[in-house]
Amino acid sequence: MKCDKCGTDNNNGNKFCTNCGEELPSEIQLQKNICESCGSENELTSNYCVACGEKLKAPHNVINEHAKHTYQHKQKSNKWENKNESHSSPVKNKKRSQSTIGRKPLIVAIGVLVISLASVAVLNKWLTKGEKNIYPAESKSLNPVVETKALEIASKFVCSCGSCGEQSLESCKCARAIEERQFVRDYLERKAKPEDIVVALANRYGFLKAEYAKTYKINGSKTWTATTLQYAPNSLDLIKPNSLNTSATFANVSEIYSAFKCPCGQCGIDELKNCDCPHKNGAQEIKAFVGNLIKSGTYTVGDIINIVNEKYGGKKPSSI
Repeated sequence: MKCDKCGTDNNNGNKFCTNCGEELPSEIQLQKNICESCGSENELTSNYCVACGEKLKAPHNVINEHAKHTYQHKQKSNKWENKNESHSSPVKNKKRSQSTIGRKPLIVAIGVLVISLASVAVLNKWLTKGEKNIYPAESKSLNPVVETKALEIASKFVCSCGSCGEQSLESCKCARAIEERQFVRDYLERKAKPEDIVVALANRYGFLKAEYAKTYKINGSKTWTATTLQYAPNSLDLIKPNSLNTSATFANVSEIYSAFKCPCGQCGIDELKNCDCPHKNGAQEIKAFVGNLIKSGTYTVGDIINIVNEKYGGKKPSSI
């Protein structure tokens, strides 16, 4: 009997090939020939499988137990491969390995990106830690009139911290300046008079600008006098407030208000500076509008007076 695997002739009684050890077909005759590829039964005289067309390899006159055994073994192997892909054929493993290798650069790039972003976030937090301490959050009033008055009062002072370049209080961003402005807001929310707030702020922190000392009868030890520059380089009050060619600051608010009567026509109060009415085109609306114009830093006192007059009216004949 010839071995299907190596072609060695063996004795008919042998169950295994004497050369390669492959199991030899049984001598018991069968009525059918089983295809090794698909397992279909074929006639012994068939050369090709009637189901899949694969050539039949077993001898026609010998039982195809060997073919049947080969097919069953193949089916078991396929099931095992489907269940355990990690034990698949070398070709599949090779393809999977190549796919994994192809993904490695992308995985590495993503990892590097994540680490870089994390590093930037940590560095930024470290760098801005000191800045947050210098410039803490400021709780501004939601009432535009209160906020405008607070900045107007603050414009009469210089920041008292002694380390920020003696900036005008309404524009300085340091923690002490924010504390002082909040002091003013608290008094305004309690309906305190502006002149009383100026005195209270001067007595507590000092640094009232010298030109206001006589008006509010403040002791000289609580006042601040400019030396070389009138104010710090980045202050809004670098230039003399009354100059018509320079930007207006909150130190000019009283001057601007004094140029108008309240134009609402409902409150019966002539002077805008003394009025706080909530009417349409009234004092609160106008004062908030003036505050926004001053914050822009682009208009002179005369510009603001003209803009307000064009929008609301009420300008006194003798004003700028």
